[in-house]
Amino acid sequence: MSVWLNVNRTLVELQQEAGPTVVIGGPSQQISVTLDSNRGLRGDKGDKGDKGDKGDNAQIEIVESRLENDVTLTTSNTWYGGPSVTLGSGTWLVLSSAHYRRNAISACNVGIRVASDFGEIISQAETWHPSSNGAQVALSSFGIVLLVSSAVLTLEMITSLGSVNSLMKSQTQNNSQGNLPTRIMAIRLAD
Repeated sequence: MSVWLNVNRTLVELQQEAGPTVVIGGPSQQISVTLDSNRGLRGDKGDKGDKGDKGDNAQIEIVESRLENDVTLTTSNTWYGGPSVTLGSGTWLVLSSAHYRRNAISACNVGIRVASDFGEIISQAETWHPSSNGAQVALSSFGIVLLVSSAVLTLEMITSLGSVNSLMKSQTQNNSQGNLPTRIMAIRLAD
């Protein structure tokens, strides 16, 4: 096995038969190159750097809220507020999930977003609800948010067919004990 190297605009051939390691260059600019038939060409390892100072014991900051009671989406194409969190300035990973149930036989679109007083923070996630009485759909969204001051973020839901039969759900329809499907969570990434 041999490899051609361009060293200072001069082609140099390395052959494994000449030995596994070849020194290239003059006394002031020598490099050592190892030719390995399994891994190809390897250069010298650099010096190991100093270890950095030991960091403080970091604490993960998580802020979370869940929907306690169902919210009725009575008006079509109107955003309805669900759970909200108050966050300080900094960089946050914001995660949200919501369940929607329609107790009527008619199809519709449904969406969620995370918003604040400043407007939409995390773009809308949208899905289609089938024409099936009592069917429930789940939506989720996430994003990284940089806040320069504290803000209240709210998970909001919208439907194209509002009525007393359209619900943002606080529990799933099956196995509802202890589950909390509509929630918003934020994890601080940086101050």
